[in-house]
Amino acid sequence: MSKELPEVENVIAGPGKLLAEARTSRGLSVEDVAARLNFRVSLVKNMEADIYDKSLPDTFNRGYLKNYAKLLNIPNADVIGLYESMNGVAINPARMQSFSNGTAKKAQNNLLMWITYLILAIFIGFTVMWWLQDDDKAIQKDDIAAVENASNSEANLVNSNSSDELLDTNTEILDEESNDVKTPEEQAQSAVNTAIKPLIDDNLTESIVNEGTADNSLASQEESSSAASTIEKAELTQVVFTFSGDCWVNIYDALGERIAWGIKKTGYVMTIDAQAPLKITIGKPELVEIDFGGESIDMSVYPEGHIAKLTLPLSSQS
Repeated sequence: MSKELPEVENVIAGPGKLLAEARTSRGLSVEDVAARLNFRVSLVKNMEADIYDKSLPDTFNRGYLKNYAKLLNIPNADVIGLYESMNGVAINPARMQSFSNGTAKKAQNNLLMWITYLILAIFIGFTVMWWLQDDDKAIQKDDIAAVENASNSEANLVNSNSSDELLDTNTEILDEESNDVKTPEEQAQSAVNTAIKPLIDDNLTESIVNEGTADNSLASQEESSSAASTIEKAELTQVVFTFSGDCWVNIYDALGERIAWGIKKTGYVMTIDAQAPLKITIGKPELVEIDFGGESIDMSVYPEGHIAKLTLPLSSQS
């Protein structure tokens, strides 16, 4: 709060006393002056008492004094000089008080400004904290989803590997069982040996001839089997799959046997020898490059992100 300024005494007299003495010397009353100048009686009394309306512009007060001085034949310079001298003493305290009030208002405005800045800073701080908390929650959700996806991928890979191992185990068991079971040729040979065994003692020459015939027949069968195996091997085609991303495949050969399936990892190169035509199903064809018997297969004809089904060689595709 601003300190109250001490009152300043007006030690310099204004033009009011000069006007009152001149009016009295000319034998005029206050009412006479008010009637001649068309002033209010109270205005004339206030001017003689040096009381002026501060709400009016200074020009009005000067005009009233000049008219009053002209009526009484007093020089305007004397009246206005006294008015300005008196007015200077009265105005200085007002100016000083106004400066004090301005300083107080400025300090109050500064305080309000700092309070506003503080409230704004608190609001911004709470907004940033809320935004960071939302980001942390979103990151946690993404991490959880990534962990779940990784777990699902690992589970699928384990299941695929388990299926591959189970298939290999079953294949080995079947191979062992097939080794224990006699082939039709072996059964025929056993029957021939059993049939000719009682005749060896009676007719050695005939048994030798029969045995030679059986041996020739067996040799002929073995040659036929070897020739068929050679033909079958000649019909096998080498196919190379190169995976640029994780991709699921399922492949059947010409005999309808599934020779490869499951998820293949990024960078894996799979080489198979199979009897064509091959029926192939690919989960993401854009991630696979296929070399069929030395010929590169164009995979761009299959839409990305869609399962592709094809038969190799392409000329036999239905």
